[in-house]
Amino acid sequence: MRTPPHRNGWPRAPAVVALACALALLAGAAAAPPATRVDPPVEFRLRDQFGRTHDAADYRGRPMLLVAAGRGGRAAGTAWGGMLRGLQPDSATGVPVVAVADLRGVPRLLRRVVRGRFPEDRRQAVLLDWDGALARRLALDPERCTLLLVAPDGGVEWRTSPAAVDTAAARALLARAADLAPAGAAGSHR
Repeated sequence: MRTPPHRNGWPRAPAVVALACALALLAGAAAAPPATRVDPPVEFRLRDQFGRTHDAADYRGRPMLLVAAGRGGRAAGTAWGGMLRGLQPDSATGVPVVAVADLRGVPRLLRRVVRGRFPEDRRQAVLLDWDGALARRLALDPERCTLLLVAPDGGVEWRTSPAAVDTAAARALLARAADLAPAGAAGSHR
């Protein structure tokens, strides 16, 4: 039996199926977690509080967690960085956790004082983004902590600005990062 045409001449069944497919796609897109892909890849060459230079190219080929914070997100950034590092049993084989401080606006005369406020433990290096170039490139909010999952190719795979530190969310983020790692990839920066 043939489907009777709609008043505009098109059969009804294919139109209904097409509409249902379109709605299903829209519903799936709305339910998907927010993912942001920044192109070109994340690029930086920044010094940490100890004067060591860190380059984004050092991390290519494996996922990286970037914990970025300005003045307003400093406490949350410190807590998230510590938790993400602490949940990994072996820092030599874990996902690199890279802390970045958005320090745009700090006068040159105060930089030495500000640098001295960062951790003295060399394992807790914080990259100092004095001119805010990385923060602007990634559209980071200077009043919040932002977590970015950077894929092995350097693109931002996922980002969030969580309101509170959450162990379950940290474990999920580390698992997602591990899923992005190429087979056999291990080791952390420095």
